[in-house]
Parts: sequence; structure tokens; C-alpha cells
Amino acid sequence: MEDFNLYDDKRVPIPVIPGFPPDYVSYALPGALQCHAYHGRLPMLFQAVRCGRYEIAISDYLINTGRKVMCKANVACLELHFILKGKVLFNLKDLGWEELDELHHNMIALSDVKNEVYFKIIPVSTFDVHFLMEDFKLLAKKYPQLQPLLKALQTKGYASLFALPEKTTPGMLHLIVKIKEAIKDGKTNDITTIEMIENLVVLVLENEPVKTKYKYNYTNIEKIHNAHYHIGQYVEEKDILSGKMKKSGMKPDKFREGFRLLYGLLPSQYLLERRLQKADWLIKEKRVCKLDDIAELCGFKSIEQLSKDYQHKFGTKISDVIAASKNSK
Repeated sequence: MEDFNLYDDKRVPIPVIPGFPPDYVSYALPGALQCHAYHGRLPMLFQAVRCGRYEIAISDYLINTGRKVMCKANVACLELHFILKGKVLFNLKDLGWEELDELHHNMIALSDVKNEVYFKIIPVSTFDVHFLMEDFKLLAKKYPQLQPLLKALQTKGYASLFALPEKTTPGMLHLIVKIKEAIKDGKTNDITTIEMIENLVVLVLENEPVKTKYKYNYTNIEKIHNAHYHIGQYVEEKDILSGKMKKSGMKPDKFREGFRLLYGLLPSQYLLERRLQKADWLIKEKRVCKLDDIAELCGFKSIEQLSKDYQHKFGTKISDVIAASKNSK
């Protein structure tokens, strides 16, 4: 980031200041290199963090009016560029203006950066994955489907790699949510974090379309992800599902479709699964042995409903499991 320069629409340099302003430290990621700049009253925040061989760059343009900015940097890499919030018009290396919004991403091979950006809908948040040629060669060995792109890179076919905006699928957005979560938790170099980044790259390059009834942006996916966590943690709450659906601000049908796309189950199916898992654990760990207590602790409306659902899932009566648990050493 030391070669990173910003200019306004009159080509006047915009000072780039190390670190984040005190009022915006909540945006900071552990271990990331950070800087900011002002182009108006509110700042533009930039940070980059290494995850194994890959660099994750996250920018939050909190400017308060639509503005034009030029970015320059001495960077040679392949970049996956996602708009998570907002809408921008960008002109990369004078190749012409393109529009990018929160439902799309693009892929760019960079020998350097010369990028004009006009912020059409603000604020704007972006998520980029950068990797060098040497790293991409290793990735292509691991994932043979990347070989055609490697060949284009090796033959300097950069113009063909200036990809127009492509639709960002819910699966891609979910990986970004989980990658950002892992970075916030300080897991930048965990194997699971690296694998998620590589899976994101492969998803983008395979570009398999996903048919959905509704459109999903980053905020939608983030809310569904958080709802999934809380539903699994608080199964005893009778209204946990309806509460999370309402809090998401989405139509119930959209929430259900999005949840199923990410987790393979409808939210009601997932909640029932987690409740039965908890009931089974309470019995076998000898924590609770009374049916009415188990039903209450697991969010079931009645003993009868618990018994019916338990037998349907496990193929045995819950009373027999309780009896066997009591008799075991």
C-alpha cells in the first residue's frame, strides 16, 4: 500500500494517511495494513491483509456525496473485485467506463493500476482478492479447471481478462461473509480460511449460473448467515425463527429461499434438526431425563411433538433411549 496514490477529478493529490481515524476503528481488521483519505467530510478507508499466499483488500468509501477519484498503484496481479455495497462507474486504464453494483463482480489482470472511479450510490464497500502469477500457477496445479486462464496470463492476454461485470451468486457472497468473519477472528492463515478463498476463486472462474426467484446482495446474505448462527444457538426460544426472519427485513419466502441456497435446508428444517440434536445430547449425556424438561429446553411445544419428531428422525422411541441411558454406566 506504500505505492498507493489518490487524486481528485482535477488530478490534485489526495493525501493518504496511515491508520484509521479514531471514530472508525470498528472497521479495522486484525493484522491488516490500514490507511485512509478524505475527499469530502467523510473518509475513505483502505486495508489489506495477507491470508497465506493471497492478499485480501477491503475498502469502505464513506464519502458523503457522489465524487470522482483516480487511483494509481504499482501492482502486478490478478484481482477479483466485488462490490458489496453501493454502485460505482469505473474506468480501468482508460479501457472505457463500466458500471458495477452490489449484485456483480469482475476479474482484472493488472500490470499496474490506473483506475478512475465515480461513486454513483454511496457509501461503497469493496472486497478484492489479489494473487501473483507464481501463486496462480500453484493454484492452477491444484484446480485444473484454471489452466485456460493461466495460459491467457502467460501469453499476456490481459485485454481478454478485463472481464465485464458478472453476477455474484449467493454462494460467492456467503464465502466472502465467512472469509471476513475468519479475518476478524484472527484466523488469516488457517487452512479453512485459505480454502474458502480458493473456493471463491474457483466459483468465480467456473461462473456457473444460479437460478433464484429473488436477488440477493451482500447484506441479505450476511443477515441470513447471522440468523443461521443464532437459530442454532437458541433453539429453546419458541419464536427464534419468526424473530430472525422479521429482523432480516426480507420477505419470508425470500429468507427461506436464501437460507436453503446457503445451507441445503429450509430454516424450519434446520431448527428442527438442531432441536433434535440437542434433545439427543441431553439424554445421552445424562443431563436431563424428564420428557417435559427436554421439550422445554429444546423449544418443543409439547412432549407429544418431541416424541413424534424424535422417532421420525432416529427411528426409535425417545422413552426407550431415556431408559437405556439411565441403565448405562
